[in-house]
Amino acid sequence: MTQQDIKLNFDIVKQKIKFPDLMEGKPINSLGLKYEQEIKKYSDKITNAFDTLTGATVTHIYNNKPVRLKLTNLSLVAPLCKFFINETGGKLSEVTVTRNCVTDVPAPVYRSDFIESEHWYSELWHVDGFKNGNFKIGIYLTDVVDEGCAPFEYLPNPEENFYVNAKIFGVESRFFNLNPKETIKVLAPKNTTLIFTPDFIHKGNYARTHHRDFIMIGFNQGRVDETAKEVLKLI
Repeated sequence: MTQQDIKLNFDIVKQKIKFPDLMEGKPINSLGLKYEQEIKKYSDKITNAFDTLTGATVTHIYNNKPVRLKLTNLSLVAPLCKFFINETGGKLSEVTVTRNCVTDVPAPVYRSDFIESEHWYSELWHVDGFKNGNFKIGIYLTDVVDEGCAPFEYLPNPEENFYVNAKIFGVESRFFNLNPKETIKVLAPKNTTLIFTPDFIHKGNYARTHHRDFIMIGFNQGRVDETAKEVLKLI
C-alpha cells in the first residue's frame, strides 16, 4: 500500500464523520482570542511551572541546554481540559503542555539525523494517524510573531493533503526529505486557540528567538493515554 492509497480529500471524510461545529467544515480553523478570558485563568501558573521547573521537566537537551520542557503537574491544565470537553463534546484522549526553549539544535532532515534525546517527532512533517474523526485543540500561551517563535506549520490546501491510517508507512508517519516550496506558519498572539484534525501534513518548529508555550488537547483518538487518564481523574 502506498501513500496515495490512503490519501483522501477532507471534503469526502467530513461527509461520513461528524466533527465539532467549531471547525466550520475545515480541517483547521483559528478561533482567535475567542477563549482568551478562560485561558488566562490558568496560563500564569503554567508559565511559572516552566520558569521554575516546578511541576515541569526537561524532555530534550542539546549542548547541555534544554530544548523542550513538558508540564508534569496536570492539575494546572485539568480545568481547561474540562472546559473544552464541554465546549466540543469530544472524548479526551491526550493532553500535552510544552515549552519549546530557544535552541540552536539543528533540525534533522534524514532519519539518520534524528537523535531521541535532542529531537522530537512533532518537529518533522507528519500526520498523526489516529482514528478517523479525531481532532485537537491547540493553544498558544506565548506570542508567536515570527518563525523564530516556533509556529505551528502546515502545507497549503490541507484538505487535499489529508491522510487516514497513516502509521502504515514511514517512520511513525513522518515524512522525511519533504521540502515544500510553500507552507503556512500560524503566527498569532498568545491565548489564540486553534482547532484541527491532525491528519493533514503539518509540523512543529524549534524556537530560535523566543520560547513558545503550547497546550495541546487531543480528542476522539480511539485510545486514552496516561496524561488524559490523569486529567480525567482530576476533573
